[in-house]
Amino acid sequence: MISLLKIMNSESVFTKVNLKANKEVKRNAKIRLEILNKELDAFLDNPEITQKVINNYTYGLVRTAMSEEAARKNYIIEYVKSILIAEHAYAMDFRDRNKRISQILQYAYRKKGSSKGSLLMKQKLAIS
Repeated sequence: MISLLKIMNSESVFTKVNLKANKEVKRNAKIRLEILNKELDAFLDNPEITQKVINNYTYGLVRTAMSEEAARKNYIIEYVKSILIAEHAYAMDFRDRNKRISQILQYAYRKKGSSKGSLLMKQKLAIS
């Protein structure tokens, strides 16, 4: 009974810590949003393209592209993994398994100028 009370008390401590962390995250997000709104207002007042504006746009574009590409790669990895599990690849010979992986990946390659597309073109990925 005493150990159960200790567990319950420790969980409440973790909950309090999590609530404090959530408040901190929200507060930081509000501050960041205020800063971005001030930058937007300053740009709308004087629509001059400065190096800072160019850098923000470029870095934002690169971050978005990198996250989308990572999501695509993760999708392909999970696709190959699920097929290998379904085919019991753990029991295959090393060379046969690698050959099967190559066959599966042929479907995922992007083909320039092809109307077939790839595995990624056929799937609508929810990337956020």
